[in-house]
Amino acid sequence: MVIDKGRGISPDKLPHLFDRYYRVDTGGHQYSGLGLGLYIYNEIVKKHGGVMGVESRLEEGSTFWFTLPLYDTQ
Repeated sequence: MVIDKGRGISPDKLPHLFDRYYRVDTGGHQYSGLGLGLYIYNEIVKKHGGVMGVESRLEEGSTFWFTLPLYDTQ
C-alpha cells in the first residue's frame, strides 16, 4: 500500500487512472512523465493474477493498493 497525502484525485478521473498514457490534469500545472507508470504496475499485477486499485479524496490524498493471489508451492 502506498499513501499519498497530496491533493487527491477527482472521482471522475479514477476510472482512467490505470489507462495507458493517462495523466491527471491538475489544473494547468506542468509535470513530466508519459502516463505509463501506473499502467505498467497494473499490468504486472494483473499478469500475476492480482488486482490493483486506488482510493482518493480531494484535498485528503490517495491510497494505492494491490493484491496478489497466494500460491501453495508444495
